[in-house]
Amino acid sequence: MRLWLCDWAVLAYCAVVALLSAASGLWGYALAHIAVAHVPLVLARFDRPGLVGHLRAWDALALVPVLFIMAMQIVHRVHPTDYDDVLMRVDGALGGIAVLKAMAGIERPWLTDAMKLAWMAYYPMPLLLGIPLYRLGREAFVPAKNALVAGWLASYLCYFAMPALGPGWHEAKTGVPQPKWEQTAVSSQAKGLIRAIEAKDPRHTFPSGHGMIAAMTAWYLLRHRRWAWAAAGVPIAIGVIASTIYLRYHYVIDVVAGLALAGLCVGAARVWANYESRITNHGPSTRVQSPSP
Repeated sequence: MRLWLCDWAVLAYCAVVALLSAASGLWGYALAHIAVAHVPLVLARFDRPGLVGHLRAWDALALVPVLFIMAMQIVHRVHPTDYDDVLMRVDGALGGIAVLKAMAGIERPWLTDAMKLAWMAYYPMPLLLGIPLYRLGREAFVPAKNALVAGWLASYLCYFAMPALGPGWHEAKTGVPQPKWEQTAVSSQAKGLIRAIEAKDPRHTFPSGHGMIAAMTAWYLLRHRRWAWAAAGVPIAIGVIASTIYLRYHYVIDVVAGLALAGLCVGAARVWANYESRITNHGPSTRVQSPSP
């Protein structure tokens, strides 16, 4: 049984959050994280071409959302202190508050709609990256999966360490109101969808997962010269990053931290790939078997 970097990330994350949950008396969540940790172990043990191989390749599509939803339910119960004041001070020192005010100055209903759509494009973004790399082969797909999953789970741990609501919840302090997204049809419909996915008062501000995943998506599409996919993916990634600031969901420092975390995870995935190549001494990895048409 050989575990990938993303498998180790799931195991480590679940172990940490299970301990935090147990220490806070949230035994149901502790047991749930222990159960989730067994999924990559089982899939890795029976890794073989065919259905199990496909399930292992794409297990993050189920595991990551489940872990995110559970995190949003317990972050504030595990760590009931918000760090918005700290992030606002850092943003003020970096000029981030001025950027938020500049965004408010260009606010238009049609632009708010466009930014809402761009922000929601984050959710299908893993497929935008995963499908072309999966077809390209294991050597391209696995490092990208390792980087994305490690990034997601590292950012969730940061939410436990530094819970924060974001600038949209503190317009009295920042002096920057959130766009009135209920004013247009697209935005009003989007609000209900987003509230269904996330908690009512989610504390997932620092770092920006949207910025992190968008940056990694653009990087890997360009790195592997998937030009047709990059023609759509890179502009979408730029729109996702811009939307986090325009909609006042994130402080500028959140986006900076998200981009830095993306770089760290890409680097870690590359180191892991080199390590696996050395220990196997079999040259290039075999291709991932693609699903039949």
